[in-house]
Amino acid sequence: MKKNKIFIAAGGTGGHIFPALNAGKFLRENGYEIIFIGRKESFEEKVYKDNGFEMKYIEISGIKGKNFKERLKSILKLNKAIFKSLKILKETKPEIVLGFGGYISFPVIFASKILRIKNAIFEQNAVMGFANRMSAYFSDKIFLNFVNTYKVNKKDKCEVIGNFIKREILMLRNEKNAKDTILVFGGSQGAGKINEIFLEAIEKLKEIKFKIVHITGERDFVKVKNSYLSKGFNFIEVLPFTDKMEEYYKRAKVVISRAGATSITEFYALGLNAILIPYPFAADNHQWFNAAEYLKTGKGVLLEQRNLNVGKLLKWINFFLENDYRFKGKLNVLGNPFTAYEKLLNWVK
Repeated sequence: MKKNKIFIAAGGTGGHIFPALNAGKFLRENGYEIIFIGRKESFEEKVYKDNGFEMKYIEISGIKGKNFKERLKSILKLNKAIFKSLKILKETKPEIVLGFGGYISFPVIFASKILRIKNAIFEQNAVMGFANRMSAYFSDKIFLNFVNTYKVNKKDKCEVIGNFIKREILMLRNEKNAKDTILVFGGSQGAGKINEIFLEAIEKLKEIKFKIVHITGERDFVKVKNSYLSKGFNFIEVLPFTDKMEEYYKRAKVVISRAGATSITEFYALGLNAILIPYPFAADNHQWFNAAEYLKTGKGVLLEQRNLNVGKLLKWINFFLENDYRFKGKLNVLGNPFTAYEKLLNWVK
Protein backbone atom coordinates (compact mmCIF):
# COMPACT_ATOMS: atom_id res chain seq x y z
CA MET A 1 0.00 0.00 0.00
CA LYS A 2 1.42 3.38 -1.06
CA LYS A 3 1.83 6.23 1.38
CA ASN A 4 0.88 9.84 0.64
CA LYS A 5 0.71 11.16 -2.90
CA ILE A 6 3.33 13.83 -3.61
CA PHE A 7 3.39 16.22 -6.55
CA ILE A 8 6.75 17.62 -7.69
CA ALA A 9 7.12 20.63 -9.98
CA ALA A 10 10.49 21.44 -11.56
CA GLY A 11 11.46 22.53 -15.02
CA GLY A 12 13.80 24.49 -17.25
CA THR A 13 17.39 23.46 -16.60
CA GLY A 14 19.09 20.37 -15.25
CA GLY A 15 19.92 22.29 -12.06
CA HIS A 16 16.23 22.15 -11.13
CA ILE A 17 15.23 18.93 -12.87
CA PHE A 18 17.87 16.46 -11.63
CA PRO A 19 17.61 17.27 -7.89
CA ALA A 20 13.82 16.91 -8.27
CA LEU A 21 14.31 13.58 -10.04
CA ASN A 22 16.70 12.32 -7.34
CA ALA A 23 14.30 13.35 -4.57
CA GLY A 24 11.39 11.76 -6.45
CA LYS A 25 13.24 8.45 -6.81
CA PHE A 26 14.10 8.41 -3.12
CA LEU A 27 10.54 9.15 -2.03
CA ARG A 28 9.17 6.52 -4.42
CA GLU A 29 11.54 3.95 -2.91
CA ASN A 30 10.11 4.86 0.48
CA GLY A 31 6.57 4.07 -0.62
CA TYR A 32 5.27 7.46 -1.74
CA GLU A 33 3.29 7.90 -4.94
CA ILE A 34 5.13 10.53 -6.99
CA ILE A 35 3.64 12.58 -9.84
CA PHE A 36 5.64 15.22 -11.69
CA ILE A 37 4.18 18.37 -13.23
CA GLY A 38 5.93 19.73 -16.31
CA ARG A 39 5.55 20.94 -19.87
CA LYS A 40 4.76 18.73 -22.84
CA GLU A 41 7.62 17.93 -25.23
CA SER A 42 10.16 19.40 -22.80
CA PHE A 43 13.48 18.27 -21.37
CA GLU A 44 11.84 17.57 -18.02
CA GLU A 45 9.18 15.37 -19.64
CA LYS A 46 11.85 13.16 -21.21
CA VAL A 47 13.81 12.89 -17.94
CA TYR A 48 10.82 12.07 -15.76
CA LYS A 49 9.19 9.64 -18.19
CA ASP A 50 12.48 7.85 -18.85
CA ASN A 51 12.56 7.15 -15.11
CA GLY A 52 9.04 5.73 -15.03
CA PHE A 53 7.17 8.64 -13.42
CA GLU A 54 3.60 9.71 -14.13
CA MET A 55 3.25 13.27 -15.41
CA LYS A 56 0.65 16.02 -15.53
CA TYR A 57 1.06 19.04 -17.78
CA ILE A 58 0.76 22.81 -17.66
CA GLU A 59 2.16 25.44 -20.00
CA ILE A 60 4.13 28.46 -18.85
CA SER A 61 7.01 30.68 -19.98
CA GLY A 62 9.36 33.10 -18.29
CA ILE A 63 8.68 36.80 -17.70
CA LYS A 64 12.12 38.30 -17.00
CA GLY A 65 14.07 39.86 -19.86
CA LYS A 66 11.15 40.10 -22.29
CA ASN A 67 9.49 43.03 -24.06
CA PHE A 68 6.02 44.25 -23.12
CA LYS A 69 4.14 42.13 -25.66
CA GLU A 70 5.99 38.94 -24.67
CA ARG A 71 5.48 39.69 -20.97
CA LEU A 72 1.75 40.11 -21.53
CA LYS A 73 1.61 36.70 -23.24
CA SER A 74 3.60 35.16 -20.36
CA ILE A 75 1.22 36.67 -17.78
CA LEU A 76 -1.78 35.25 -19.64
CA LYS A 77 -0.05 31.85 -19.71
CA LEU A 78 0.64 32.16 -15.98
CA ASN A 79 -3.03 32.75 -15.22
CA LYS A 80 -4.00 29.71 -17.30
CA ALA A 81 -1.28 27.66 -15.58
CA ILE A 82 -2.65 28.58 -12.13
CA PHE A 83 -6.19 27.52 -13.07
CA LYS A 84 -4.87 24.32 -14.67
CA SER A 85 -2.81 23.59 -11.55
CA LEU A 86 -5.88 24.10 -9.37
CA LYS A 87 -7.83 21.68 -11.56
CA ILE A 88 -5.09 19.03 -11.48
CA LEU A 89 -4.62 19.27 -7.71
CA LYS A 90 -8.37 19.10 -7.03
CA GLU A 91 -8.70 16.01 -9.23
CA THR A 92 -5.67 14.08 -7.96
CA LYS A 93 -5.70 15.24 -4.29
CA PRO A 94 -2.01 15.07 -3.33
CA GLU A 95 -1.11 15.43 0.33
CA ILE A 96 2.11 17.32 -0.41
CA VAL A 97 3.42 19.58 -3.23
CA LEU A 98 7.15 20.22 -3.75
CA GLY A 99 8.60 22.94 -6.00
CA PHE A 100 12.20 22.70 -7.18
CA GLY A 101 12.37 25.95 -9.12
CA GLY A 102 11.96 27.01 -12.71
CA TYR A 103 8.90 29.02 -13.77
CA ILE A 104 6.71 25.94 -13.81
CA SER A 105 6.92 25.57 -10.03
CA PHE A 106 5.25 28.88 -9.13
CA PRO A 107 1.66 28.23 -10.34
CA VAL A 108 1.71 24.79 -8.69
CA ILE A 109 2.91 26.16 -5.34
CA PHE A 110 0.44 29.04 -5.56
CA ALA A 111 -2.44 26.65 -6.33
CA SER A 112 -1.45 24.35 -3.47
CA LYS A 113 -1.56 27.29 -1.06
CA ILE A 114 -5.09 28.19 -2.18
CA LEU A 115 -6.15 24.57 -1.64
CA ARG A 116 -4.33 24.41 1.73
CA ILE A 117 -2.07 21.55 0.65
CA LYS A 118 1.20 21.22 2.57
CA ASN A 119 4.04 22.49 0.37
CA ALA A 120 7.75 23.30 0.25
CA ILE A 121 10.20 24.84 -2.19
CA PHE A 122 13.88 24.03 -2.75
CA GLU A 123 16.54 26.53 -3.78
CA GLN A 124 19.69 24.92 -5.15
CA ASN A 125 21.73 28.05 -5.93
CA ALA A 126 23.45 30.70 -3.82
CA VAL A 127 21.01 33.26 -5.25
CA MET A 128 17.31 32.46 -4.94
CA GLY A 129 15.74 32.32 -8.40
CA PHE A 130 12.86 34.55 -9.50
CA ALA A 131 10.24 31.79 -9.44
CA ASN A 132 11.27 30.72 -5.95
CA ARG A 133 11.28 34.33 -4.74
CA MET A 134 7.62 34.55 -5.81
CA SER A 135 6.80 31.09 -4.46
CA ALA A 136 8.35 31.87 -1.07
CA TYR A 137 5.32 33.97 -0.08
CA PHE A 138 3.02 30.97 -0.60
CA SER A 139 5.17 28.13 0.72
CA ASP A 140 5.07 26.45 4.11
CA LYS A 141 8.78 25.61 4.07
CA ILE A 142 11.88 26.79 2.18
CA PHE A 143 14.80 24.39 1.89
CA LEU A 144 18.21 25.84 0.95
CA ASN A 145 21.42 24.32 -0.37
CA PHE A 146 23.88 27.12 0.47
CA VAL A 147 24.28 28.37 4.03
CA ASN A 148 24.73 31.86 2.59
CA THR A 149 21.91 32.33 0.04
CA TYR A 150 21.16 35.74 -1.45
CA LYS A 151 17.76 37.29 -2.28
CA VAL A 152 15.91 35.02 0.14
CA ASN A 153 12.36 36.00 1.06
CA LYS A 154 10.66 34.79 4.25
CA LYS A 155 13.82 33.72 6.08
CA ASP A 156 11.75 32.48 9.02
CA LYS A 157 10.60 29.56 6.85
CA CYS A 158 14.12 28.56 5.76
CA GLU A 159 16.19 25.52 6.62
CA VAL A 160 19.55 24.61 5.08
CA ILE A 161 19.54 20.92 4.18
CA GLY A 162 21.74 20.64 1.06
CA ASN A 163 21.01 19.45 -2.46
CA PHE A 164 19.79 16.08 -3.77
CA ILE A 165 22.68 14.70 -5.80
CA LYS A 166 22.99 11.13 -7.06
CA ARG A 167 23.42 8.69 -4.21
CA GLU A 168 26.00 6.81 -6.29
CA ILE A 169 28.18 9.92 -6.01
CA LEU A 170 27.67 10.15 -2.25
CA MET A 171 28.87 6.55 -1.93
CA LEU A 172 32.28 7.54 -3.37
CA ARG A 173 33.21 9.37 -0.17
CA ASN A 174 34.22 6.11 1.48
CA GLU A 175 36.23 4.80 -1.48
CA LYS A 176 39.99 5.07 -1.70
CA ASN A 177 40.98 5.64 -5.34
CA ALA A 178 44.14 6.93 -6.98
CA LYS A 179 43.66 10.58 -7.95
CA ASP A 180 45.19 10.51 -11.41
CA THR A 181 42.73 12.41 -13.63
CA ILE A 182 42.14 15.95 -14.87
CA LEU A 183 38.39 16.13 -15.47
CA VAL A 184 37.02 18.81 -17.80
CA PHE A 185 33.31 19.39 -18.35
CA GLY A 186 30.74 22.13 -18.75
CA GLY A 187 27.66 20.77 -17.02
CA SER A 188 24.68 19.06 -18.66
CA GLN A 189 24.84 21.24 -21.78
CA GLY A 190 28.60 21.44 -22.20
CA ALA A 191 30.51 24.76 -22.41
CA GLY A 192 32.10 25.99 -25.65
CA LYS A 193 34.46 28.45 -23.94
CA ILE A 194 35.85 25.81 -21.56
CA ASN A 195 36.34 23.41 -24.48
CA GLU A 196 38.14 26.10 -26.48
CA ILE A 197 40.50 27.29 -23.74
CA PHE A 198 41.44 23.77 -22.59
CA LEU A 199 42.31 22.80 -26.17
CA GLU A 200 44.83 25.64 -26.14
CA ALA A 201 46.11 24.86 -22.65
CA ILE A 202 46.76 21.16 -23.24
CA GLU A 203 49.60 21.92 -25.65
CA LYS A 204 51.40 23.96 -23.00
CA LEU A 205 51.14 21.64 -20.01
CA LYS A 206 54.72 20.96 -18.90
CA GLU A 207 54.45 17.22 -18.82
CA ILE A 208 51.25 15.23 -18.92
CA LYS A 209 51.51 12.58 -16.21
CA PHE A 210 47.80 12.56 -15.53
CA LYS A 211 44.92 10.98 -17.37
CA ILE A 212 42.59 13.52 -18.99
CA VAL A 213 38.84 13.12 -19.43
CA HIS A 214 37.04 15.82 -21.40
CA ILE A 215 33.22 15.83 -21.47
CA THR A 216 32.40 18.31 -24.21
CA GLY A 217 28.63 18.41 -24.62
CA GLU A 218 26.98 17.09 -27.79
CA ARG A 219 27.53 20.23 -29.88
CA ASP A 220 31.33 20.37 -29.61
CA PHE A 221 32.10 16.66 -29.36
CA VAL A 222 33.25 15.97 -32.94
CA LYS A 223 35.23 19.22 -33.18
CA VAL A 224 37.05 18.69 -29.88
CA LYS A 225 37.77 15.00 -30.51
CA ASN A 226 39.16 15.70 -33.99
CA SER A 227 41.28 18.55 -32.65
CA TYR A 228 42.91 16.26 -30.07
CA LEU A 229 43.56 13.58 -32.68
CA SER A 230 45.09 16.08 -35.11
CA LYS A 231 47.53 17.17 -32.36
CA GLY A 232 48.45 13.61 -31.45
CA PHE A 233 46.64 13.60 -28.10
CA ASN A 234 44.96 10.26 -28.72
CA PHE A 235 45.29 9.27 -25.05
CA ILE A 236 42.62 11.79 -23.96
CA GLU A 237 39.19 10.31 -23.29
CA VAL A 238 36.59 12.50 -24.98
CA LEU A 239 32.87 12.09 -24.32
CA PRO A 240 29.85 14.08 -25.48
CA PHE A 241 27.93 13.37 -22.25
CA THR A 242 27.74 10.86 -19.42
CA ASP A 243 25.13 10.07 -16.79
CA LYS A 244 27.81 8.21 -14.83
CA MET A 245 29.80 11.12 -13.40
CA GLU A 246 30.63 8.99 -10.38
CA GLU A 247 32.94 6.91 -12.58
CA TYR A 248 35.03 10.00 -13.35
CA TYR A 249 34.79 11.87 -10.05
CA LYS A 250 36.32 8.97 -8.15
CA ARG A 251 39.71 9.44 -9.80
CA ALA A 252 39.66 13.22 -10.30
CA LYS A 253 42.59 15.20 -8.93
CA VAL A 254 41.23 18.49 -10.30
CA VAL A 255 38.00 19.44 -12.06
CA ILE A 256 37.58 22.28 -14.58
CA SER A 257 33.93 23.19 -14.78
CA ARG A 258 31.08 25.67 -14.80
CA ALA A 259 29.55 26.43 -11.40
CA GLY A 260 26.03 25.02 -11.48
CA ALA A 261 24.53 24.09 -8.12
CA THR A 262 24.51 20.34 -8.76
CA SER A 263 28.18 20.27 -9.76
CA ILE A 264 29.17 22.46 -6.81
CA THR A 265 27.31 20.16 -4.41
CA GLU A 266 29.02 17.11 -5.91
CA PHE A 267 32.45 18.74 -5.54
CA TYR A 268 31.59 19.69 -1.95
CA ALA A 269 30.47 16.17 -1.07
CA LEU A 270 33.69 14.67 -2.40
CA GLY A 271 36.10 17.44 -1.39
CA LEU A 272 37.25 17.98 -4.97
CA ASN A 273 39.67 20.67 -6.12
CA ALA A 274 37.79 22.74 -8.70
CA ILE A 275 38.73 25.42 -11.22
CA LEU A 276 35.38 27.15 -11.61
CA ILE A 277 34.48 29.19 -14.70
CA PRO A 278 30.93 30.47 -14.06
CA TYR A 279 28.55 30.84 -16.98
CA PRO A 280 28.39 34.65 -17.24
CA PHE A 281 24.82 34.81 -18.54
CA ALA A 282 23.15 32.70 -15.83
CA ALA A 283 20.09 34.31 -14.23
CA ASP A 284 21.09 36.78 -11.48
CA ASN A 285 24.69 35.73 -12.17
CA HIS A 286 24.01 32.85 -9.77
CA GLN A 287 26.90 30.70 -10.98
CA TRP A 288 29.36 33.39 -9.91
CA PHE A 289 27.85 33.40 -6.41
CA ASN A 290 27.88 29.57 -6.31
CA ALA A 291 31.58 29.61 -7.17
CA ALA A 292 32.35 32.39 -4.68
CA GLU A 293 30.78 30.34 -1.90
CA TYR A 294 32.74 27.23 -2.89
CA LEU A 295 35.99 29.19 -2.62
CA LYS A 296 35.39 29.36 1.14
CA THR A 297 36.14 25.63 1.34
CA GLY A 298 39.74 26.27 0.28
CA LYS A 299 39.33 23.75 -2.54
CA GLY A 300 38.59 26.01 -5.50
CA VAL A 301 39.42 29.02 -7.60
CA LEU A 302 37.07 31.27 -9.57
CA LEU A 303 38.17 32.35 -13.06
CA GLU A 304 35.80 34.76 -14.79
CA GLN A 305 35.22 33.95 -18.45
CA ARG A 306 35.79 37.55 -19.60
CA ASN A 307 39.32 37.54 -18.13
CA LEU A 308 40.15 33.92 -18.87
CA ASN A 309 43.36 33.05 -20.66
CA VAL A 310 45.60 30.03 -21.10
CA GLY A 311 48.19 31.31 -18.63
CA LYS A 312 45.71 31.61 -15.77
CA LEU A 313 44.20 28.23 -16.47
CA LEU A 314 47.59 26.50 -16.62
CA LYS A 315 48.70 28.17 -13.39
CA TRP A 316 45.77 26.70 -11.46
CA ILE A 317 45.87 23.30 -13.16
CA ASN A 318 49.49 22.93 -12.13
CA PHE A 319 48.76 24.25 -8.63
CA PHE A 320 46.01 21.72 -7.92
CA LEU A 321 47.99 18.86 -9.43
CA GLU A 322 50.66 19.58 -6.82
CA ASN A 323 48.49 20.64 -3.84
CA ASP A 324 45.44 19.22 -2.08
CA TYR A 325 43.97 22.62 -1.25
CA ARG A 326 44.64 26.37 -1.38
CA PHE A 327 44.00 26.85 2.33
CA LYS A 328 42.15 25.11 5.14
CA GLY A 329 38.68 26.42 4.58
CA LYS A 330 35.21 26.26 6.10
CA LEU A 331 33.30 23.00 6.35
CA ASN A 332 29.78 24.42 6.53
CA VAL A 333 29.47 26.28 3.24
CA LEU A 334 26.61 24.11 1.99
CA GLY A 335 24.05 21.94 3.71
CA ASN A 336 25.14 18.36 4.23
CA PRO A 337 24.23 16.36 1.07
CA PHE A 338 24.71 13.13 3.01
CA THR A 339 21.74 13.91 5.26
CA ALA A 340 19.53 15.85 2.81
CA TYR A 341 17.43 12.85 1.79
CA GLU A 342 16.64 11.80 5.36
CA LYS A 343 15.73 15.37 6.32
CA LEU A 344 13.32 15.51 3.39
CA LEU A 345 11.79 12.18 4.42
CA ASN A 346 11.30 13.38 7.98
CA TRP A 347 9.53 16.51 6.73
CA VAL A 348 7.09 14.72 4.42
CA LYS A 349 6.11 12.11 7.03
